Amino acid sequence: MYTKNKLLGFLNAMERVKDGEEKIFYDISSKQNMSRMFERKEMGFDELKNLFYSWEKAVSEAERFLLNPSGILCSPDYIYYEVTSGCPEWIFYPGVNEEIYPSGLTLLAEYLLEKVDHRDTRAVDIAYRFYRSAKEGRFLLPEMVKALDEALVQSKEYVPKEEPELITTEPDAIILDEEVVEKENDFLDMIGRFFRFGKTSRKENKSKRKKESVRTGAESIQRTANLPQWSKAEEDETECRRTRLLGEENGTIKRELKNIATKERYSLKNLPVVIGKLEGSVDICLDDDSVSRLHARFFEQDGEIFLEDLNSTNGCSVNEIPLENNEKVQISPGDRILIGETEFIFN
Repeated sequence: MYTKNKLLGFLNAMERVKDGEEKIFYDISSKQNMSRMFERKEMGFDELKNLFYSWEKAVSEAERFLLNPSGILCSPDYIYYEVTSGCPEWIFYPGVNEEIYPSGLTLLAEYLLEKVDHRDTRAVDIAYRFYRSAKEGRFLLPEMVKALDEALVQSKEYVPKEEPELITTEPDAIILDEEVVEKENDFLDMIGRFFRFGKTSRKENKSKRKKESVRTGAESIQRTANLPQWSKAEEDETECRRTRLLGEENGTIKRELKNIATKERYSLKNLPVVIGKLEGSVDICLDDDSVSRLHARFFEQDGEIFLEDLNSTNGCSVNEIPLENNEKVQISPGDRILIGETEFIFN
């Protein structure tokens, strides 16, 4: 039922038979999950309002198609956002039942309590109410929506259920291959036995690869349509209009990226570091139309430095070897790294 209908507010899904098994694939083109969207910023009242209102609409939409709302995944890793609109999109997975559902609520409640902007008293109140009700096993979504409505009335911002409007997009990806979701906690382990996303190479010739990529998670996807380029007209007011350098301390940089063309240097001292053009959500903000809003991430694991493509439009490469969407690869000093059309050297 889910894969045969277009549900408003949900990721597009499709069924495929692979290795004799029927699996569900989800289209995450041009989207980022909640964990990545808010890796570098806090969640205020407006973000929480957007989340719970869209969740309420998703539940109504699921019920309209006679689907059990417990199948709506509410882990931060599985709530996806349109980067441009900031609108959440949900995953419905029929393998989730009422016994697993509370674990997902707890994961989300703990995440929101950690990420909430503690200067925003309304946001703190909502996050704490959600956390307490989830922990005590008495969470009811209508009560959270009612609390949000009351907070809006008190601040004279109430608009009767006209916002946020759920936005859906036609898929620009056809998912052909599989990769298993691997999560440590029990809830995501159970989901992981069923989840698959596709993957594809940006080049057919992979014999040139000099490094063994490290893959964790299940968010690689394939795009078969011509990839759109971001234009100046598409950029909103929050995006940077010039390149900014963040994180440099007293001119001493132990790990850095050097822009080969401009000679600008960017510190990688305090990892993880996100690079893109969405100001306020990235650590290195580039004024480059070929760079996605959240393009790539540098992080440390077991003492080594890795580059991760964040489902970018125009991709990344290391030493002329392209990364797949959401691929992670170890980098070494002297490596030449291409972010969109901007080339760096890692030192």
